[in-house]
Amino acid sequence: MPKIFVLIDFYLPGYKAGGPLRTISNMVERLGDRFEFVILTRDRDVKDTVPYPSVKVSNWNRVGKARVYYTSSDSWSLSTISRLIKNESPDVIYLNSFFSRVSLMFLLLRWLKTIANIPVILAPRGEFSSGALALKAFKKQFHIWLALKLNLYRDLIWHASSAIEEQDVHTVIGPDCTVHIASDIPDQKLLRDDLLVQKPKKTAGEVRFVFLSRISPKKNLRQALEMLRGSSGQITLDIYGPLEDAHYWQDCMKIITAMPNDVKITYQGLLSHEKVAETLLQYHFLLLPTLGENFGHVILEALAAGCPVLISDQTPWMDLAAKEVGWDLSLSNLGRWRGVLQQCIDMDETVYRNLSQSAREFARNWISSSDGERKTIALFRRAMESQECVVSPV
Repeated sequence: MPKIFVLIDFYLPGYKAGGPLRTISNMVERLGDRFEFVILTRDRDVKDTVPYPSVKVSNWNRVGKARVYYTSSDSWSLSTISRLIKNESPDVIYLNSFFSRVSLMFLLLRWLKTIANIPVILAPRGEFSSGALALKAFKKQFHIWLALKLNLYRDLIWHASSAIEEQDVHTVIGPDCTVHIASDIPDQKLLRDDLLVQKPKKTAGEVRFVFLSRISPKKNLRQALEMLRGSSGQITLDIYGPLEDAHYWQDCMKIITAMPNDVKITYQGLLSHEKVAETLLQYHFLLLPTLGENFGHVILEALAAGCPVLISDQTPWMDLAAKEVGWDLSLSNLGRWRGVLQQCIDMDETVYRNLSQSAREFARNWISSSDGERKTIALFRRAMESQECVVSPV
């Protein structure tokens, strides 16, 4: 089978890195019978100080349908990357993240011509959205300028998850770069019938919101809290996710402590991927005013759990109100956000039940009809067929 060598900062059994990890694990499990996946990653989860106890470090491990090499921070070097790639002789190199140090290390090796000329795919994972680029803007713009100046990204294929991300790539990298659109492959477990259990009853004037994502500026929890502050009713917001940015979380805590008594906000800690579906079932709505997502796995997971979503318009999930499965709103229109939040609070059981069922059916239909698997296969074949990255139809 063709061999795909994946470089990713964090992989299973970790879970704190969120979407990119799930994207790769879904891809491996769905396509692992057609391609041989080998993965190079760190030996611990995000910000952890000790390795995973269940893996052999500096060695190959069988994880699902992939072989995974876990390396410590001390061993994460140009020589390690070069040695493993030479030993494995892959047909394609697949990079996750434009700004990742791991991606940069590989591209420097290629630029120095110390490894074979292997076809390369790079997935920026939403890093080129306007909201994402606005965070630490000077540092990112300098990285982009220097990388383009050195021509580090010559002759590779950019993997975009949507037409929106394709446009973002062209805006940042240039109109002539080669972009292939292939939606992230969804988790087929979301189609399980046991997710059709009873949702909590929706009483007018009461609501249970959930925020499930990394606590960082990009996920925009602080704006969600500020918008809730003026709402009227009995409101519960439970927050799940790793505290990625301690200073940002302190700012959020200041808002939380100033909330009125009828707004109950609780940080529930980390949530492993295995518990996401059953947890989402306990809530009425997902609240995620993100600054940008190239896919947004938690959005699809919420819909599959019959949990309509309130999200920004910076994701591929668009026109949700017309589909009667939620709302995608401009972050600049705070009045509209507050109006929809109040609409959710005031909603009664009958209206909510119909909305919840529509969300569940929408997710089932989307997963069943998704062509992400077919287009990802086409992406790998396209890379193998031409190292000159000639543009061809998706």
